[in-house]
Amino acid sequence: MIAFTLGTTILTTLLFGIAPSLMATRADVGSIIKGGSGLTGLGRPGGRFKHALVVAQIAVSLVLLCAAGVLVRSFVQTQRADLGFARAPVLTAWGSSGDVPRATAMQAVRDLEALPGVSSVAVAIRAPLSLSGGGMAQPVYLPHAPADAAAGLPSVKFNAVSTNYFAVMGTRLLKGRGFNELEQQGSTPVIVVNECFAAQFFPGQDAIDGVVRLGGPNGTDHRVVGIAQNAVINGIDQAPEPYVYLPYWRESFGEITFLIAASGDAALLAAPARETLRRLDSRLEPRRLITMREYIDHSARGYQTTALLASALGVIGLMLTALGVYGVIAYQMMKRSRELAVRVAIGATPSQMMAMMMGEGFRVVLSGLALGIPFALLTTRQMASLLFGVKPWDTPTVLASCSVLIVVVGAAVLIPALRAARVYPSAVLRG
Repeated sequence: MIAFTLGTTILTTLLFGIAPSLMATRADVGSIIKGGSGLTGLGRPGGRFKHALVVAQIAVSLVLLCAAGVLVRSFVQTQRADLGFARAPVLTAWGSSGDVPRATAMQAVRDLEALPGVSSVAVAIRAPLSLSGGGMAQPVYLPHAPADAAAGLPSVKFNAVSTNYFAVMGTRLLKGRGFNELEQQGSTPVIVVNECFAAQFFPGQDAIDGVVRLGGPNGTDHRVVGIAQNAVINGIDQAPEPYVYLPYWRESFGEITFLIAASGDAALLAAPARETLRRLDSRLEPRRLITMREYIDHSARGYQTTALLASALGVIGLMLTALGVYGVIAYQMMKRSRELAVRVAIGATPSQMMAMMMGEGFRVVLSGLALGIPFALLTTRQMASLLFGVKPWDTPTVLASCSVLIVVVGAAVLIPALRAARVYPSAVLRG
């Protein structure tokens, strides 16, 4: 899509830059010497070609503006959409916990919470969007609905989190509750599932207190104690899928992520957090320190890049349209100077002259919009895979693009129209 847009812009530049030069080589020198127009008016073949050229330019510009508009709105949506967790200042510190005693890891949480600027610290195997362990999954067996042997057991991704994980991340519990301290230490196995899991595996039922056997038919039964909202896992553009949360401290998972909620800029906590963990146990020194804001920005970078490039091409197309319309209208006014002088001589007022020129300009822009809208629809539909949270045919974007073109073309026509309103018949007719 970007290659198509770039190619269209280059083609437009060449077309509207070379065409006037080619037309100038066809000027009727004899007519010019005699004081004629040299180039025909809008009603004749040459004029119709110039008219069609401007209409096509406006149509192409509308396509570029609509494409840029939906891509920009798509990027804006990545910054506003509900990702299943709050966009709060949180620093993540990910590393290995395989050889670290549980008591040491718990002490690390307390030491981090004691740092200035830290409001709370949660623990998980991984943070959302971190891609760390993003493929970790377990087969799920449902005693209330045994799986078809031919179909096999569904595999569901999971994370293991501390008691305060949902509060720190801002993930809402839609029903039930999170884990308590006893469940973290080893009481009856429990899980929290997301709303997608509840809808898929407990259709028409209440998933709370339902039993899910993780690991297959011979696995361990877990009771559902809560239903959390759907949250992104590896990418902001991925569709929701069933997901399970386990208590982190029940067993060892080989890796640990400290989720450090900050009262200010989370990035400022990176150095003291690293030093705190290293000083407590060198094995806890983080392999990666990054804020959740940076994870979100990284996941949305593709949308940002395409939006910036398309916007640049849209601005180029808009500038070409304004210059093209101004050049054609100004040239036509110059060639019609005798006609305009005669109109003034027989009583046309400056306001009538200006209205006539503006009317001609707006007829051209409306023709361009009528031609461009179907092509804009076709183009944006081809861009559906590049969009996030925005429909390809986005009505506000189309209306805004049309409005911008009308304003820009109107401004381009205004200067020639003002000149037409100030025509002096005696000076023109004597010339």
